[in-house]
Amino acid sequence: MPFDSLGFKPDLSQPSLEGLSYLLRTPEETHGFIWNYAHVLVGKLFGRKKEEGFCWTTGCAIGIAMLQWRDQLQECYEQSADVSIITSCHLHIERLAARLGMTIDSFCSIFLNKDRYRKPYFEMVTRNDVADAIDAYLLANRRNS
Repeated sequence: MPFDSLGFKPDLSQPSLEGLSYLLRTPEETHGFIWNYAHVLVGKLFGRKKEEGFCWTTGCAIGIAMLQWRDQLQECYEQSADVSIITSCHLHIERLAARLGMTIDSFCSIFLNKDRYRKPYFEMVTRNDVADAIDAYLLANRRNS
């Protein structure tokens, strides 16, 4: 059951999977956001340049999270000058997963696995596809608690 059918708006003051699911299902809450995996704004959120090893897509669910909770999630994207871009991306994923209370495997399954949605290309994944995956994850974790 999607969280938007509970009859109330989740607390959006702090990053949460419930809040992200809600935002994915209510586009009017994400003013000006364009859902498009090909819509990449490199470093625009934090004024970084691609040459500095910072890349950020704002066209996906994590882009919505970054726009909604920029101040709370910024520490997840701090870059160390002494690591490679690949290592840096892994650290970002690790930090963001931890901030959302998820394992890296669960995070990657929801946010980085196009096969989960049975779509041949990431561009075909919709906001509701990701919200459904988040809701299924939350429901499974509640049952296991």
